[in-house]
Amino acid sequence: MDTESSRAECQSYFEERLKTDLKHGDPVFVSINVAPAYGYTQDAVHELVLYDADYDDSGNTLIYYCIDSSYRSQDPQYGGKKMWSSDALWNFMNDNPEPGYVW
Repeated sequence: MDTESSRAECQSYFEERLKTDLKHGDPVFVSINVAPAYGYTQDAVHELVLYDADYDDSGNTLIYYCIDSSYRSQDPQYGGKKMWSSDALWNFMNDNPEPGYVW
């Protein structure tokens, strides 16, 4: 299996697992890299809580809703609530910084 097929298969499995957990009311914790997610200059691993998602008519994920408790991620309108597409979240999770950076 080539790398692109493998990544697509992993992403599909991950999204099905998220869908199941969210459907049962279970929050999902994910780690992202803040550099691509928020445009920071330094890479760092950061935890978020996914609490909901929107799906198209075929059941594919359109948007994930998450809460970021970091004071750096708060804004006056939404606080720490964020929305990301399925592909954006997957990319933020897989753009890994060097070991040792935790935010």
